[in-house]
Amino acid sequence: MTSTLVLQLCDTEQLSQEDLLVKFFPTIQGASEITIRHLLEHTSGLLDYTSEVSFENSEANLVEFLSTRPPLFESGSQWQYSNSNY
Repeated sequence: MTSTLVLQLCDTEQLSQEDLLVKFFPTIQGASEITIRHLLEHTSGLLDYTSEVSFENSEANLVEFLSTRPPLFESGSQWQYSNSNY
């Protein structure tokens, strides 16, 4: 569902798959190298927030979580499912 909505925004040119994550979340580590396409394809390298047992699910907590952890790999170089991408 999330992918469909994002792609609809791209179709109406409200968003581009080449937009960088830093545009929306500048504090997330690696955000200047991660595109919307990387997020949709699970090639961003972002750590999956569900790997943290004590993680509290909210946007603020997710941004803080990703701001303190470097990507697992260079964006676009590997594939790994991550709930954090959505």
